[in-house]
Amino acid sequence: MLEIADLARGAAELLAPALPLLVDFSTGVGSRVSEAMEKKVSDAAMQIWDSVRSFFEGDERRMEVVRDVAAKPKDELATGALQYELAKIFAAHPEIASGVGALLSSTTVSGDHITQTAHDHAVQIGKIGSITHK
Repeated sequence: MLEIADLARGAAELLAPALPLLVDFSTGVGSRVSEAMEKKVSDAAMQIWDSVRSFFEGDERRMEVVRDVAAKPKDELATGALQYELAKIFAAHPEIASGVGALLSSTTVSGDHITQTAHDHAVQIGKIGSITHK
């Protein structure tokens, strides 16, 4: 399994460009957005957000981090704050870290494209945001 810092970095890189589409700030909590918008977000980002969302929704400080990243997904400081919050969640919840690690190991980020290989060897390729490194 990847180290906690590497998990947090990989998860933040997938989440950052997707957060504006994954959360609805008009409700004040991190709700899922419409089905049409979800089609624009990678399955990997949706799965990661689904696994950590509850840790952000009830915590205004953590939601502020999410709002900052959603507003400026390329901002290294905002993304770093998200990485830090994710690392704390992964350290406290090894079962979530394990699931995210498995997901990240089947996901490749190359430029703006994400390729995710499923266990049945199906491959999903998509473009979201502007992920620049892994």
